[in-house]
Amino acid sequence: MATSRGLSPGSVARAAVACLAVVLASRVTPAQAAQAPDLAQYGYRHVLATVHLQPGQTARITVPDAYSAGKAMGYATITVPAGAFTVPVKFEVLAGSHQHWQALAPKGLVAIANFAYRVTDTATGQRIAAFHAAVTYSVRDAMVAKDSVYWATTATSPAKFLDASPHTAIDGDVLTHPQMTANVGWVITTPKADLMKSPSM
Repeated sequence: MATSRGLSPGSVARAAVACLAVVLASRVTPAQAAQAPDLAQYGYRHVLATVHLQPGQTARITVPDAYSAGKAMGYATITVPAGAFTVPVKFEVLAGSHQHWQALAPKGLVAIANFAYRVTDTATGQRIAAFHAAVTYSVRDAMVAKDSVYWATTATSPAKFLDASPHTAIDGDVLTHPQMTANVGWVITTPKADLMKSPSM
């Protein structure tokens, strides 16, 4: 049975507002706001995939969930819609080590997946902070549970965890969430107690 925290008609627009709140909470200064931070410097140093996109071009990117709990238990799919960018871009999917994000995760939670985007305007070399249409991240992993939480992580050292669970949809072992920004990274956690009860763990 599906557990939904959003993604009903109109929720993508509401997600844009939620993402804006996350960006404001990350306290990016006016000087930094000119372009997105390089999240490779804030815990997401591995490049999982790189695609070059023209304005109006769509993309479907699948990456192994290799940086979750230290082994590939599943995979993630990133869907870029036609309206996301109005300039040519290099779109990179980043991830960090499980150990790094587990050390920062709230007590009692297991960091099961993490990712970030680095989107660069290929004409200017500037990193793009905001998308014109929501990019969607969907992960299928045996460690996804009904109580899994989707967090935004700030471009600070150490990173702060901000609950971004509204507009998250969970259907069995699949978690889906839209993103409107590359200003923050993302970590998915599951309560340790849920994993201990799971017959597959």
